Formats: sequence, structure tokens, C-alpha cells
Amino acid sequence: MGGKLLAGWLVIDLDATLIIARSEKEGAAPTVKKGDGFHPLGAWLANTTESLAMLLRPGNAGSNTFADHAAVLTAAIRQIPSRMRSRLLVRAGGAGASHELIAHLLSLATPRRTVLFTCGWAITGADVISSLSPRVFNVWHERFRVPS
Repeated sequence: MGGKLLAGWLVIDLDATLIIARSEKEGAAPTVKKGDGFHPLGAWLANTTESLAMLLRPGNAGSNTFADHAAVLTAAIRQIPSRMRSRLLVRAGGAGASHELIAHLLSLATPRRTVLFTCGWAITGADVISSLSPRVFNVWHERFRVPS
């Protein structure tokens, strides 16, 4: 994680993607990108880059659908030998940031299994600046300006 090896931890990444169908396909549906296709949700073991589980969904499937995330995560954990499930780190993007998924992740921890997680997305300095109103930005800028 962050270019560092987490010894003894298995890192599971949950992520979805859009796949555009260029011709009529069974199960394809309109996507947010104005085309038809699919919106599969997958889980990968970051330690080895192996795909652990995949759920093929229509293009109009919700990004933060808890039931889909729970199903894929459950299937992914089942792919890992039980003796190796004692220390899990689950990473999900902004679509995974739902109260239901957080509660589910918390419920996975047992006396024999530690489960850590991160849900969200990277925030850059440009994101912070663009989210501030001009008034707040000017106050912040004046406060932290380095004197010349």
C-alpha cells in the first residue's frame, strides 16, 4: 500500500468499471457515459494481482450498491484459504463509501480475524482549492501566504 509491503496482510481491492458494448449484447443497459454496456464489480488480491471475484452487472447498475459490494467481497474472501484470512485490508473507492458497507466490514472482524478497510478516493490540492468558495479561498490564501 502506498508502495510499501504490508507483511502478513492480504489486501483486497473492490472496484467497478464500465465496459461499452459496441453491438447489441444480452444484459447490456445504458451507462452514465451515454452508451450501452456493462458495469461489472470485481475484487482483486493486490498482493498477487489475482482476480478473486467478479459480478457482471448491466450498465445502469448503481455505483454504490451495497448488496453487490457485499456479494463480491464475500465471494472474494471465500477464494482465500481460511488459514490465510486472519489479517485483511479491504480497499474500496468512493463507490464503496456507504454506511451499509462500512457496517458490513466492521462485522467481518472476529477474535481470529482483523479486518481493516479504507473507502474513499484520493483528494489532491487542486480538489481542495476548487471546492472552496472564493471568499474562503482568499481568507485561507492570505492566512498562509509566505512573506516575500
